Parts: sequence; structure tokens; C-alpha cells
Amino acid sequence: VATMSYNHLTLEERYLISQDKSMGKSLRSIARRLQRSVATVSRELRRNADRSSGHYRYSKAHSYARARLRQCRRGPNFADDEVA
Repeated sequence: VATMSYNHLTLEERYLISQDKSMGKSLRSIARRLQRSVATVSRELRRNADRSSGHYRYSKAHSYARARLRQCRRGPNFADDEVA
């Protein structure tokens, strides 16, 4: 069974998404330029756009994504009474 490998979007990729989006380019053309899936670009815009205005700002988006990454860290996989 092959495993899926993936990379998180970089700040530079988020910048390019922001630029292309502001120029009115389609999701497909943005994805093609970044050599990423259309779903990846769509998901990025949906998750990281400003909730009130709907605008996508690459620096804020990068901060949001990094914060989510820090929050999802797993804790120990055992109960306190199992430690002893």
C-alpha cells in the first residue's frame, strides 16, 4: 500500500494565491501555477479567508494555519493512573 505524502503550503505559496485571487484568476489557474490540486487551493481559501470580510490575506492565513497546527498536537496516549 502506497502512503500519501504531502507538504503544507508555504508563505510564498500563500502569497501567490493572494496575488492571483486579487487579480481575479480562477482556482484552476492558481492551482496549475502552484502545481497543487484545485481542492488544496479551494480548501486554503475556505479555511483561511477573513471570516467577516471574506478577503484572503496571505500573512493572516499563514498565522491561522500555524496556530491550527500547534493546537492539533496529540497528548500522551495513556491515563494518569497507568503511568506508575
